[in-house]
Amino acid sequence: MEFLEEELISIEISDYETEREKPMPSILHSIVQSNLITFLNVYYSSKFRFLTEISQHITDKKTVPDIAVYEKFTIDWERDLTTLNLVPLLNIEILSPEQPLSVLEQKIKKYFEVGVKSSWIVFPSMKAIAVYHAAGKYKFFVEHETLKDSMLDIEIPLQEIFK
Repeated sequence: MEFLEEELISIEISDYETEREKPMPSILHSIVQSNLITFLNVYYSSKFRFLTEISQHITDKKTVPDIAVYEKFTIDWERDLTTLNLVPLLNIEILSPEQPLSVLEQKIKKYFEVGVKSSWIVFPSMKAIAVYHAAGKYKFFVEHETLKDSMLDIEIPLQEIFK
């Protein structure tokens, strides 16, 4: 399959980027997000609830992580929400091609300040994930390794995510 790139005539910020305060996701971003959600649901849905692109009001301003992991909770199918004020156990951020790493590192710092236990930054083009248990302190896992998040007792063979 061949992908055609449109010529960039002017730079406009989309509603998506304005609303979420982050760049549009790419194809690699989407594939990695889908693979992570699928793997996590298959192996860890008895312990955790996984939400994608959910607005959180846990810091001084709204944030929208790519994936948020919560303790398992019951769903009220009669009451839908667009924002959660509940601090997740884990927020996962997937680096987009136009996104500065420093922005994600600042988000992670704020996550830990409000009680998030673990944060990941996924690097699709490098086929790697950095697992943080404190701001500035991380372990880096690459394509042929098994990610181990000891804080949440999650293990993921990364070849399952980057395929």
